Amino acid sequence: DNHEPMHEPNLDHHPESRYRRPAQADGPGSGGSRCRIHVNNSVNNSSLPKFMRGLFLFLLLIGKFAVVQASTYQPLAKQGVLDLRGWDLSKEVRLDGEWEFYWKQLEIPADTSKRTYLMVPSLWNHAFINGRKLTGTGYATYYLRLLLPPEKKQLRMNMPAVYCAYKLYVNGIKAAENGKVSDNPYDFKPQWINRIFTIPSQTDTVELVLQVANFVHSKGGIKKSITIGDGNYVSLERRKIEAVDLF
Repeated sequence: DNHEPMHEPNLDHHPESRYRRPAQADGPGSGGSRCRIHVNNSVNNSSLPKFMRGLFLFLLLIGKFAVVQASTYQPLAKQGVLDLRGWDLSKEVRLDGEWEFYWKQLEIPADTSKRTYLMVPSLWNHAFINGRKLTGTGYATYYLRLLLPPEKKQLRMNMPAVYCAYKLYVNGIKAAENGKVSDNPYDFKPQWINRIFTIPSQTDTVELVLQVANFVHSKGGIKKSITIGDGNYVSLERRKIEAVDLF
């Protein structure tokens, strides 16, 4: 990924939002002597502790896997709404799940009569609209309504690059942009840069409108998770990724 200094738009003062709509061992063989039988019995007996150790190790690994799965469990958006009011945002939470999806629409607000739902993150190449499979090229608008806990620290959102240009609005205010979104290939410009921006304090509801366009790549849509969390934590995690990318 390319990187450039983070730019945080002023989102503290914004007009009223227009978006109101709302995760058994073998035997010793034949002909063996008594001594031979005694030796083989010793081998069979000694294999029991090894079996028990192996079983214990297997159960331990299963237990650790279950703990990891439980600790990394994330809520999922359903029909364009993601409720995070009961979640700890001291780290990062992925904004995954069903986003509202408006194919071949860039109007704000979009025509809700043409609303469908698309899992995010995913490429829209895998989606079907009116029985027809989408191609990588095209443009669309995504919508998600976030419900946030009343008491929280300063939050930031991590917006990864998408295929291949986007414009993101937070409660009606443009918060991030990559390239130039357009409904035609002549005015369209691709760009791949990760963005981080701050969510206004004292905000309990966030409405995200994400316009995406692609006319240069075989893939289209959102491949990586958009995340939200404590501002310091989100920035630190992003710096770690940037440091790794330098090597």
